[in-house]
Amino acid sequence: AGRQTTGIAYGINQQGWTVGIHAVDGGPGTPSAYQGTLWSPTNQAQSLGAWTPVAINNQNMVVGGNTIAGVGAPALWTAADGMRELPLPAGASGSAHGINALGQGIGSYVNGGGQGGGGGFLWTAASGFQALAAPQGSFASGAAAINDWGQTVGHHSFYDDSLGPLNNALNTRSGA
Repeated sequence: AGRQTTGIAYGINQQGWTVGIHAVDGGPGTPSAYQGTLWSPTNQAQSLGAWTPVAINNQNMVVGGNTIAGVGAPALWTAADGMRELPLPAGASGSAHGINALGQGIGSYVNGGGQGGGGGFLWTAASGFQALAAPQGSFASGAAAINDWGQTVGHHSFYDDSLGPLNNALNTRSGA
């Protein structure tokens, strides 16, 4: 019996570059090893290391999530610099979910240490981490995608006494 491989693509840009994960099952008794992967338009695979890339822009900047010392961390990969963590507030964990042509990344984070809270964030090379405002009264929010105008979409959740939790689109202007 040969080795089984599995790939899952999460993001694609306009040139056809694709990002996701690739797993190789070494056979009985050998655990699968997942690697972040960048596939070229001709399906040539390049390992990006042990993390989960989920989005790619047309400059082939890639964002996703990494685990460092058991804590989720948003990450950015470029061909020039490799993968690096995008800093969050002290003790927080999170993941990046989207990136636009300007290199603005977005994602979600949760405060650590039992503090509760968190939400969506915008990251830029110039300004670093910026929390995105959530609607008044929401108990959770997150950013899922960003366009080239800096508009983000995602979710916010709040309780309505008669309906329970509600999830709605979050559409904010990042000031880009």
